[in-house]
Amino acid sequence: MLNKLRNFALDVRGNVIMIVALAVPVLFMFVAGAIDFGRAIGLRAELQDSADVASVGSVAINSVAYKIGQTMGSGEITAGEAQAVSIFNSDMPTHAELSAVTPKA
Repeated sequence: MLNKLRNFALDVRGNVIMIVALAVPVLFMFVAGAIDFGRAIGLRAELQDSADVASVGSVAINSVAYKIGQTMGSGEITAGEAQAVSIFNSDMPTHAELSAVTPKA
């Protein structure tokens, strides 16, 4: 009995299967994390693009805010803010992950 136990402890056959079985879940987690991280970076870039379009579009020469700014009216230019939010909403990508995004002027 002691001999069989010692032989079992010293037997090295099948070690590769155990290493692979322990390493595969970790590798899957790394791959899934890389996919999630890449998706988050892509969504952030799309939101940044929409924000850039809104900021540039709201101060373009033909925009309402530009025309109000040319007359040097007093007070805040809320028309420009509203136009920027409108441009952002029209250019914002429609993804399920971005359903909670609400822009504020």
